[in-house]
Amino acid sequence: RSTSVDGTKEGESDRSVRDLLDSEYKGARKSKQIRIAMQKAGLVLDNKTGEPLRFKDGHIATCAENHLWAFFATVMDKDLVINLLENSNGIVSMGNGDNILNYPRPAMIGEILKAREEGESVATVAVCSPSRGDRKGGFAAKVTYRNKITGEEITQVEMREVSEFATRDKEKTEFKAIDFFKEKGTEIYKRLDREGQFIEDIFGDRKVAFNVAFYSMDLRLFIARIFGIDENDPNLTLKLKDVDSQYWVDRIIELSEKVPETIQPNKEVPNEDNTSSVEGYMTEQAVQDFVVNSMGLLAKDGQNPEVRILLGTRQDTFLPYKGTKQLVMKDDGSVVMENGKTKEDYDLIANMQIYKGAIERLRKKGYYLVLGEDAYVLEVLPVSLEEVVDANKGKRRPTKLSKVKASKVLRGGL
Repeated sequence: RSTSVDGTKEGESDRSVRDLLDSEYKGARKSKQIRIAMQKAGLVLDNKTGEPLRFKDGHIATCAENHLWAFFATVMDKDLVINLLENSNGIVSMGNGDNILNYPRPAMIGEILKAREEGESVATVAVCSPSRGDRKGGFAAKVTYRNKITGEEITQVEMREVSEFATRDKEKTEFKAIDFFKEKGTEIYKRLDREGQFIEDIFGDRKVAFNVAFYSMDLRLFIARIFGIDENDPNLTLKLKDVDSQYWVDRIIELSEKVPETIQPNKEVPNEDNTSSVEGYMTEQAVQDFVVNSMGLLAKDGQNPEVRILLGTRQDTFLPYKGTKQLVMKDDGSVVMENGKTKEDYDLIANMQIYKGAIERLRKKGYYLVLGEDAYVLEVLPVSLEEVVDANKGKRRPTKLSKVKASKVLRGGL
């Protein structure tokens, strides 16, 4: 688990994550099954002056938008990486943090294992689902880069965010992109229009973006190529053990400087306990900026490793909790109908039954949602929005415990 100071106090901040792990996962922490590493956090700048912004108590605002460091913080741990390569198949997975169906799928791992057997170099597998047509998510594109001096061209698949691009009129197009409504007549507006670079031109009649639910990465391939070793070398781990520990860290940091950044022109950032916020300019290194968009950094013999994209149904792979409204779902993934009409509710409530169904299906197959040392979820009980709000304020309902096969099993609300 990699973490940094973030905006909420319900389990996402560094402080609360450490407290939770120390109290609930003592055994796993002691055995080093769970490790904690600080990830890189960036400043939030005033859009006009460029000066760092401060929260109302005076301390400088930082934001953990360098999501790439959730991966790099793990990769920088030489002992952990070698341990993973020696005691597992060397494939690591990560899920989207606002996805309550956040568990790996067999196809993610199988795609990489199959590629290894067939002698193919697949670095990353991305599992994606439609983003409900809100035109906010991401999209995959083939991007060609041309060397201005040699004329050499390289084409690769990249994940891009809708928010990175411009739109002619945000209100009319409904794309959550950079609004150029007031820029009509400017040279940059004319160029974007002429070259078809507005987001609505890029999408054409394809009006649905997607969310990336999961990434699986071939850690063996990544780490071998980072240090210039053949990933198929039978002595890979022995050679990695010979790498100087300081050089190991320096090499990862050097590599991170070559990964492109995404500009967030205006983003709200809350403080540690959510009592204050600022809004300003920041840059972001998303994990896909490396594990998808920077395959050139892992090229061997002039060939980039491959990125594969798997598409899944939304209800099976991605249930968000962003505090926005959506259609209410049944436990089988179908939409709830009342008097012939669909109904909406906040996503955490709207997804409750489908989440309940997923947990029960996994439980029947012997896979439990683990909450702590020998504590598993046996059943998900429906709760109201008011109860969720109370829980966020610290007014938590008592939890019923029951013994199942000598293990504690929690019967709790969603």
